[in-house]
Amino acid sequence: EEAAQALELVRPSAFIFDGAYSSWALRLMESQSFSSICLYITIGDPVNTGQGANFVSVDHVKRSCRGTAEMEPVSAPRDVALICFTSGTTGQPKGVAISHTSLIIQSLAKIAVVGYGEDDVC
Repeated sequence: EEAAQALELVRPSAFIFDGAYSSWALRLMESQSFSSICLYITIGDPVNTGQGANFVSVDHVKRSCRGTAEMEPVSAPRDVALICFTSGTTGQPKGVAISHTSLIIQSLAKIAVVGYGEDDVC
């Protein structure tokens, strides 16, 4: 229910999910409640839904983009990188927009505090 409320507020054009939740994503698509979602992208095992092009894997997206024309990077440090929803302890959960710059600064702070090094990355 909370996820449905978040989707209603955000109105995403793509829905990215772990393959373990493919049945939930399929129910979401079949409900046709979120017409803004054009593409369902699974991380991990591909989903066999019989739904054709609406469900694709991350690997499929990567393969599709290989060899395409070079694109110029766009610098948009203040644009939204992600939307994080609050727990809603005093009411309904609210979406908090986090910019690219804020995400980078938070990541660098985490690295500094925890002391991650190059040996910690898989």
